[in-house]
Amino acid sequence: MWKKDIDADMGPAKLKIDLGRRWICAQQIANLKPGAIIELDSPADDSVDVFVGSRLWAKGSLVRVKGNLCVRVRDASCRLSVV
Repeated sequence: MWKKDIDADMGPAKLKIDLGRRWICAQQIANLKPGAIIELDSPADDSVDVFVGSRLWAKGSLVRVKGNLCVRVRDASCRLSVV
């Protein structure tokens, strides 16, 4: 069952991929240098959230294609409706 529709005629839409989160204090942020690694709260093989604008649209998996980081869509939680 589709939860929500997203209008396919809305024009270009911003996609956001949420990989994870990490809370660190301002002092740690200030001390970050180029090359620093920030560990996220989710395992590397965990699913990522795909947002269309501010709406959660799908869950996906990170994959590498021709050297580029990509997302394979697995479970779409809403559909695109064509008006």
